[in-house]
Amino acid sequence: MVKKPSLAVRLFALFVSTGIVAGGLPAHANGDLTGDQVNGLMDCQHAINERGRKFLKSVVEGLEECAELVVEIALREENSLPVPPHLEKKAEAECVKAFKGIGERSTQLVDGIVEQCTPVEEILLDERKTPWGSRILWAGP
Repeated sequence: MVKKPSLAVRLFALFVSTGIVAGGLPAHANGDLTGDQVNGLMDCQHAINERGRKFLKSVVEGLEECAELVVEIALREENSLPVPPHLEKKAEAECVKAFKGIGERSTQLVDGIVEQCTPVEEILLDERKTPWGSRILWAGP
């Protein structure tokens, strides 16, 4: 059974596959990674973990108010109760605000990961240097 790469790896693979990342460090003549390259890969991994965790937390926090308002409206409609117009307007405003914030934080996430991982891009794209080989983009069940 082939182990599926982590979400962080697949997310980063998405960034790499879109051509956002550029750069690289030279390897030893025998193809082994240098200490600087290993450190660069670990810095990249830490950036993916840290920034991804902050992004997901901010998404959840940003959507809480929107979700509560939407649930309240749905409950009222499902139970034939009137939905006050101010509630619909508030829900719309909160949800637009939440999704705008998610878009901004998404850009910050990508920019931060790209900045940290650019020095090791060539290694990340080289199947010979990754334990999962060509399966990096595999997202099957």
